[in-house]
Amino acid sequence: MVEAELLSKIENTDELYQLGVDEVKYQDDKITIKYDSAKINSSTVVRWLVDKAETKDISIKLTPIEDVIRRMYAIGN
Repeated sequence: MVEAELLSKIENTDELYQLGVDEVKYQDDKITIKYDSAKINSSTVVRWLVDKAETKDISIKLTPIEDVIRRMYAIGN
C-alpha cells in the first residue's frame, strides 16, 4: 500500500486501475493506493504518483498480517 499527502490535485486516478491497482481512496490532500505486489511493484505506483501530483510525503506500507490471513481464507472457501 502507498499512502501520500499531496500538495496538488490529481484529476483522474483511473490509470491506476489499468496499471493493476486494486483500490484507490482519495480524499482532500491524501491518497491511499492498495495493490498486489505480485501484479505491480511499488516503484511503478510511486512513479505514477510523482508524475501526476506534487507530493508532500509518500510512504509505502506492508499489508497487515490480518489482511493476508483473511484473503487466504477467502480464497480457500
